[in-house]
Amino acid sequence: MDINQHAREIEVNGFTIVRNVLTTEQISVLKKGVEEAFNEPRGKYPPIFRGTMFERGETFEHLIDIEPIVSIAEAVLGPYCHVQRMDAIKTWKNTGVDKWHIDMMDDEVFFPLPEDVQLDEKIKMPCFYINSLYYLTDCPDLSYGPTQIIPGSQRYGYSPNRKDNLPNEILDKAVTFSGSAGDVIMFNPMTWHRGTRNESDTDRIVQGVTYAKHFMGQYFFPHNEYQIPQHILDRANPRRKRLFGFYKEPR
Repeated sequence: MDINQHAREIEVNGFTIVRNVLTTEQISVLKKGVEEAFNEPRGKYPPIFRGTMFERGETFEHLIDIEPIVSIAEAVLGPYCHVQRMDAIKTWKNTGVDKWHIDMMDDEVFFPLPEDVQLDEKIKMPCFYINSLYYLTDCPDLSYGPTQIIPGSQRYGYSPNRKDNLPNEILDKAVTFSGSAGDVIMFNPMTWHRGTRNESDTDRIVQGVTYAKHFMGQYFFPHNEYQIPQHILDRANPRRKRLFGFYKEPR
C-alpha cells in the first residue's frame, strides 16, 4: 500500500495499519528507553503514561520523521504539520485504557452532530491530528490488550463517552489491531477506540507520536514553559526541525 492509499484509509475509515516499520534493534532500544522512563518518578503523568520521549535518545528522535509514517501524516495534515506530543504507554496485567473514547479533553468532538443524523457522504470530515502508535511488544490476541477501533466513527459527530460497552450494531464493526512489535496503527483521534485490558503476564508497551496541523498547539510538558533541548535541535535535519515547530508560517 502506498502513501496515498494509507492517507485515504485514514480519511475513509479513520485509521490505517502499517506493518514492520521498526527494526529489531530499534524495538530493543525504544523498549529499554520506555522501561527506564517508567522506572523513574512519574511526576504529574498518569501511571500508565510518560511524555516528551524524544528526550531519551536518537532512536526516539528518529521516530519523529521515520518513513513511511511521517509522509502519511503529511499527506493527511499538510506539509506544515508538526509533532503535537510524544507519549509512551505501558499497561501491565489487569490494566488498560479499556473504555471507548476519543482523544480530546472532555471527549469534545470537532464537528458535533445529533446521534440520529448521519453526515452526508459527499462531506469530507476534517482531520486535525493523527495518532501513531508503535507496538514495542507483540499483541497477538485480545488477552495482550491490543488497540481496538471502530471504522468510520470519526464521522459520527458524537463521543462514546468512555463507555465499557457499545450498542451491538456499533461494536460488531470493531477492528482489533493484533500485531507484532514494530507494527504501527495511525488514526484520527476522533475515531472511537480503546486499549483493551491486558490479561496476559506480558507488559504491553506502546510508543506514540501525535502529529497535528500547524495551527494546533503542541503539548510538551510543562507546556508553555517547555523548550526543546538544544542538542536535539543541533542534530535535527530541516524536516525534523519543522516537525518540532521551527518553520515560517505558511502564506
